[in-house]
Amino acid sequence: DQSNERLLQQLSFILKWHSGQAIQDTYVTCIYSLQKYYPEIIDKT
Repeated sequence: DQSNERLLQQLSFILKWHSGQAIQDTYVTCIYSLQKYYPEIIDKT
């Protein structure tokens, strides 16, 4: 069934996009907390 296949493609695309966003958010949060708690480390680099 072609409509099912298209739906699956859209779902996988959305999932990929969301996981990409989640990774980005985690990365930003990590950098932010590093700056907050270890400013001396950031200054040295």
